[in-house]
Amino acid sequence: MKSRVFEAQDALFALVEAGTYPGRVSVSLGAPPRLETDHVWIAGSVEDYPSEYRVSGLGQKDERFTLRACVWSKRFGRYTDARDRADELATVVEQIIINNHRLTNTVDLATLARVSVEDAIDEDGRAYVVLITLSVDCQAFVPNV
Repeated sequence: MKSRVFEAQDALFALVEAGTYPGRVSVSLGAPPRLETDHVWIAGSVEDYPSEYRVSGLGQKDERFTLRACVWSKRFGRYTDARDRADELATVVEQIIINNHRLTNTVDLATLARVSVEDAIDEDGRAYVVLITLSVDCQAFVPNV
């Protein structure tokens, strides 16, 4: 598939993996098989993927797609402990996206479009978990190469 999607996904992962986080944080590409206490990953799924070929007939196209960076924190005690830790980690990821709006030159523009927050209590009812998802809208030109 002639696309910038996977290049952009790999670039975002490399940037997030190289980030400076407070404390110990696991970083993964794709959904992790086992979530650590604090985990950041770049989702393997890609949302909103329209691709428009240019009328020149040369196979050049413009793409728009959404990547997702996920931040997870699990804490015993209070909900606010998990929420505040997830927010602290999401702030690092947010700054990475703001400072690298071309994702190492794989896209023309990457912007933080949406943020969602979900919370739950773990399966044994003793800890709070918070998941923050940062949606990164990307625009790319794919030349006929």
